[in-house]
Amino acid sequence: MKKLVIIGATGKVGSQVSNLLLEKGYQPTLIARNAERLEPFRQRGAHVVATSVTDVEKLTEALRGADAILTMIASNGAAPDFLLDQRLQANALFEAIKRSGVPYVVNLSSAGCHVTEGNGVIQGLAEFEVLLRQLPNVNVLNLRPSFYMENTFYALPLIKHQGIYGLPIRPTTSFPMVATQDVAQVIVEKVAALDFTGNTVLPILGAKDYALAEITALLGAAIGKELPYVPFSLPDFTAGIRASGGSADYAARFGELMVASDHGLLNYERRTPETTTPTTFADFAQQVFAPAYNPL
Repeated sequence: MKKLVIIGATGKVGSQVSNLLLEKGYQPTLIARNAERLEPFRQRGAHVVATSVTDVEKLTEALRGADAILTMIASNGAAPDFLLDQRLQANALFEAIKRSGVPYVVNLSSAGCHVTEGNGVIQGLAEFEVLLRQLPNVNVLNLRPSFYMENTFYALPLIKHQGIYGLPIRPTTSFPMVATQDVAQVIVEKVAALDFTGNTVLPILGAKDYALAEITALLGAAIGKELPYVPFSLPDFTAGIRASGGSADYAARFGELMVASDHGLLNYERRTPETTTPTTFADFAQQVFAPAYNPL
């Protein structure tokens, strides 16, 4: 069975990938900073490495003899220089891949990474795609999921306390939205098959495109309340990020992503049967969001 290494193994996508691989009988090497959060996976047979992704020596050692690695760049909203933090992660991963000789990389990137500027908090992910092209004799698959449905969880306090949902994006703006469970499933399929060569891109676009007014109505229906969509001003949006602990740089870059998304950044990728995944937003709202809103 293939030796697989998973970066960000306890995150919202990485944890689902880790669980799926263990269910399928793999014994993956899971890498994350928090040893305590890795422990349940270790007890189920995974090899775990608690380390920062910027520790090139530990990463290289974990990668030696591996068939493939799942890479991702963590989003540290508290970092004073958000892009610098992402570049440090990217450079360390690049160096470890190069030193270890791992032949396959599945890179969790993002829709909107077809450009390397003007895309806010995903600029570092776009730059990492460019960096990975410099790896000789390494097969790289860049996965570009669109807007995660789970991003709506950030609005739980807003919905609970103010009875509204909103972003600094027009209510009629539509773009693809995808459930993280579908992203994890695609990742597992790709690391199991390793059927890609060269440096390629695969978008992951969910079941369809949604307007923000439409998803707000679906969220409201799932939790049993009238839920209006209220477009925020950009200053109010970035002030909210700052109030929740985000750095000034992170808030500004997140605001830039919102403006770009309102102008079509997330609509670049082509929808095909291969890039379309099954979970609808109505499914997500009923099965995932509603239980989070009203936990048992």
